Amino acid sequence: MRLAHSYTRDRGAAEDIVQETFWRLWQHRRKHPWSAVRPGWVYTVAYHLAVDGARRRPELVVAPRDQDGATTDDVDRRLLVEAVLASLPARTREFLWLFYWADWSPAEIGRRYRMTPAAVRGHLFRARRQFRTLWNDEEDPHASSR
Repeated sequence: MRLAHSYTRDRGAAEDIVQETFWRLWQHRRKHPWSAVRPGWVYTVAYHLAVDGARRRPELVVAPRDQDGATTDDVDRRLLVEAVLASLPARTREFLWLFYWADWSPAEIGRRYRMTPAAVRGHLFRARRQFRTLWNDEEDPHASSR
């Protein structure tokens, strides 16, 4: 659900993606009852549905909610983080999401992308550096003009 929501920014659309993912899993199992379905297959289906959904609905914007007691600063910070993440290349965003939110290890990400764990760590290093650079630009928009 988090993967779908991170691309659509809409809970209803994310639920639809999860439902469609499991529908496709069920259809796949009916057609291929003896083949094993790995978690990566389910993730890949959900990912493609989420990306397609985000492409079809680029106008979706996160609506700040204060149900969890978040202050205005917390909401502003969340929106800023989402804006910075949205400006990163898709693969970079995926690596950061898998590592920090889905709690995948570099070895697990490496298996998913057919990379060594060391290559994944290098990609994560560069992704964090990109994020930090964009974050600093967002926090201080006049920094680049100094």
